[in-house]
Amino acid sequence: MKALLLALIVCTLMISIGCGTTGAVKDDGAAVPADAAVIEGWITPEKFRVRAEGSPAPGITDPEQKKKSARDAAVENAQKLVIKNFVSTRVHSASGKLDIINTGIIITRNFGGTVRGGTVVQSRYDSAGRCTVYYEVTDKDLKKRVQTAGAQ
Repeated sequence: MKALLLALIVCTLMISIGCGTTGAVKDDGAAVPADAAVIEGWITPEKFRVRAEGSPAPGITDPEQKKKSARDAAVENAQKLVIKNFVSTRVHSASGKLDIINTGIIITRNFGGTVRGGTVVQSRYDSAGRCTVYYEVTDKDLKKRVQTAGAQ
């Protein structure tokens, strides 16, 4: 029952974060190491990274528009994944009963702007036009703040 409730909350969070804009995302062009598939999650206490994929919207024929559409979708998916992971981090660091619904709301409210302001550290495109991004969120004491979000 708890797992179903958590899944429902995560889906709700994903929809709510998807309503935000991805226009402010920076791409610093920094190379991600070859073993970047291993370097996901908490890189440092201030830095969290995920890998996400996106496909272009159907019906787009212009190659540059397809590329942009796929990248935007990948960034949106990455942002949803970060929020989902932040909720999971908070739930796992709790030392007792935790109201999962309120935790999801608190994480989204407290970190939504930080997540939307993340950086694409690398993007790759495949022959089908899909985009894979490594998306990084950085903020002072981020991990500690996520672990204690909403604590009384």
